[in-house]
Amino acid sequence: MTEAKGVLASRGWETLFFFSEAIMIIFYCVGTEFAGGLNATTESSVLSMLDTNASYTVATYYAMWMDVHVMIFIGFGFLMVFLKTHCWASVGFNFLVGAWAMQCGMLFIGFWHNVFVEGFSHKVQINYKLLVEGDFCAAACLITMGALLGKTTLP
Repeated sequence: MTEAKGVLASRGWETLFFFSEAIMIIFYCVGTEFAGGLNATTESSVLSMLDTNASYTVATYYAMWMDVHVMIFIGFGFLMVFLKTHCWASVGFNFLVGAWAMQCGMLFIGFWHNVFVEGFSHKVQINYKLLVEGDFCAAACLITMGALLGKTTLP
């Protein structure tokens, strides 16, 4: 009888996650765009300036993003494998919570940045800096999840 309750209880979490992810996809489709878009009418002098800026941005943020990203999804995931009661389920929950928290963090940070700095009429600009900030949001959520795993159980 308790196994049936556990299966039914987990279906509620799966449904909630599915609908929250569907809403997240809608928000990303409607409210975001890639930063620094180019079109066919851009002049060559502007292209060379944008190329220099793009090279600087990649050199500055890509290595940092890669290091933080590996720490989030591999470091925290396999750190939680050593918990006796959770073992490999922790890795799956780590990937799930990390990906969802990164998506939410990017949307929330971009939205509030637009409200207070840019004005409310702009879309959220997806760039390397926002990816790094999204990873930091995921790190905060995963650190909290790791602290709670010592006292609670996963659903």
